[in-house]
Formats: sequence, structure tokens, C-alpha cells
Amino acid sequence: MVLRQIQKEIYHKRMKPDGTNFVGAAGSTAITSDSIDVVGFNNICFQLVMGTIASTAVTSAKIQWSDDNSTFADVTNGSVTIADTDDNKIVFFEVHRPKKRYFRVVTSRATANATVDYLDAKLWNATQVPVTQDATTVEGGIFLNGGS
Repeated sequence: MVLRQIQKEIYHKRMKPDGTNFVGAAGSTAITSDSIDVVGFNNICFQLVMGTIASTAVTSAKIQWSDDNSTFADVTNGSVTIADTDDNKIVFFEVHRPKKRYFRVVTSRATANATVDYLDAKLWNATQVPVTQDATTVEGGIFLNGGS
């Protein structure tokens, strides 16, 4: 089945937006996520899900890349400003044919509290399938026609 095959070609990983915890607690300091190794994949998409953002908060997010998982640099055009009215919205970053091996997300928070509820990475267009999933992923089912 085509849908089942597609799921075997996508790698899912829940990431830690502050590098330690799965939720970036309310705060007004920058947080840096853990990194992800994209070797063997031609595409990556990050989903940064914001929680409550206080009015007057100055928030932005950017992606960074690295060859050695130690020295990171900003990806050109890889940043977005998040308005203080963007509570509970999703920020997407997508990279096609990455030129570096490691990626991470930096969320800058200043002036007032902003919360990151969730950070997720999906890698696809794998050079080898099936893809072995990360421990943060539980495989579900695929349903056609509403599951009937």
C-alpha cells in the first residue's frame, strides 16, 4: 500500500526546544533546541508550536546548521518574527537538500514571557528505507475513507 510505504520513508522526532525538556517553559530568555542529524535525508521540516505569549513579548525563531554538531551558524533567510498575538500557532521551517549535517532551532524571547509547547522534526526523502523511528515516536495506523 502506497500510504504505508510513505510512512516508512518519513522519520519523526519530537525535539527538546530548550535542549533539555520537551516543553520550553514560559520565559524571556533565548532557548536552543537539541540538534538533529539529517544525514541520509533530502528534506527536513521543523514545527515549532508556540504556547501562551504575553503581550509586549518580543519573540523570534531561527534555524541553524553545522558540519560538526558543535559550531552552528544561522541559515540564510531561516528566521521568523513571532507576534505577541501568535499564541498557540505553529511556525514551520523547511529545508530541501540540506548542505550541512546537523540542524537546530533557536527561539529568542525577550521583554515578556513566551512559551514553546512543542518542537517536532520530520525528515523525508530518505536514501534508505525503511526508516527506523526515534524512541519519541509510536507508530499508528493508516486509515482510508474515515477508517471504514
